[in-house]
Amino acid sequence: YAHAAAFNGNANVLTFMRQRVRPSVFLAADGDGSNPLHTLMESSRNLQTAELLLELGVDGYCKNGAGRSALSMSIEKLPALAARLLDAKSRFEYRWWGNDLFWFSFDGIVLPCTHDGRAMPIFDGANRSTTVEQLIVRHDRRELLTTPVMRFVLERKWDYFAAAIYQRRFAQYMLMVGGLLGATVSDVGSAAFAASCAACVGSWGAFVLQASREVAALGPANYLRSPRVLAEWRVRRLLNALDSVHLLLVPLVPAVKACVAAGALDPSLRPAVAPVAAALQLSLALRALQYVALNRSLGPLLVIIVEMFGDILSFVGLYAFILLGFANGFYVLFSADAASPSYGAIVETQLLWLLGNIDFDFFGSLADAPVLLNTAYAFFWVYTSLSVFVMLNLLIAIFNSTYERVAVESEAEWLWLRLEAMLDFEVAAHAPGIDAPGFEEYYSELRERNKQRAVR
Repeated sequence: YAHAAAFNGNANVLTFMRQRVRPSVFLAADGDGSNPLHTLMESSRNLQTAELLLELGVDGYCKNGAGRSALSMSIEKLPALAARLLDAKSRFEYRWWGNDLFWFSFDGIVLPCTHDGRAMPIFDGANRSTTVEQLIVRHDRRELLTTPVMRFVLERKWDYFAAAIYQRRFAQYMLMVGGLLGATVSDVGSAAFAASCAACVGSWGAFVLQASREVAALGPANYLRSPRVLAEWRVRRLLNALDSVHLLLVPLVPAVKACVAAGALDPSLRPAVAPVAAALQLSLALRALQYVALNRSLGPLLVIIVEMFGDILSFVGLYAFILLGFANGFYVLFSADAASPSYGAIVETQLLWLLGNIDFDFFGSLADAPVLLNTAYAFFWVYTSLSVFVMLNLLIAIFNSTYERVAVESEAEWLWLRLEAMLDFEVAAHAPGIDAPGFEEYYSELRERNKQRAVR
């Protein structure tokens, strides 16, 4: 009966049963190992009924026969329940020397670990093996990261091993960028060129070795599905895609310069490399945004900039109709004059008007046709009024709305970006031959702190 009531989301039936049946009735599992909360998440997903089942003592963290828990299912389908379950894993005790002392439990979130020391595995709705943290990232439940238990997990993960990996990668990356710049602008045979090549090729080789170890550890198929390749943040996915381009092109610039100087290649190839080297410097700078995103102050700002680019694309789609509509009108007015400007020149002039570059000589060819000239002036004033006073102010208002929204959620935005990067770091930490000090200590502390008090 408890499963039937949960299936239909009928809290009234459960309330009626509460006074008339043994508590164990609500805790019973069906043939698939699912308790009433599992049943509810598979069907009605009624929050009120779910909260009543939690009051009745139903376990929201145990896994059923399919390897899913009510917590994992709620992360996918009912985030309000997931927040309730995560909040229940921490309890504020009291203030101790100016710090908040919390009781934490990590069972059903990270613990129990696997035999090789990884976070507790679960299965998602598509029957893919994953973890609670990966589900939060995959389904963009960044608001869940501000719960005390998740904050504690992320802070410890960063302190124990992720910060060291981040610092090492960032230093290695900047060495490669600086080395490539030096190899590009210095003369072949000089000490600066030799030192730059050594820094560039050495750091590049370290990245290649790291990637090859990760592929060997996971297997090619699993590597292509890992956070390193399939990041949930679309910007990080684009930046990750740049990695493969960099691995191919970074050693190309110093190699071509050296081969041209040695006479092994045609000297005409050297000028052709300059645009590639310039484009590489730009793309390497963009790739560095992934490291910037982990900074607590700069990460949310990067999210704001990305969101604003999305706003600009939407705005341009709307503004294009106004721009082309008036361009067509001007083109018709000028069509009677043999010396009329081209369609492209009309569009370019309209865009310059937005920047304040207004020259009424543009209408000079219509001076002999007063009706056409007056119509063109009318079009001009309507276009500038609509574009400057309406459309540009609309864009500013959209930007302001985006900034306010992300600023309010800045803590969650930053935690989400950091978590996605740390999941990538975990992949690297498990690769053979990779020294990741602090990784085992992190999980050891979680086991020691489980159901204990800790300062947050």
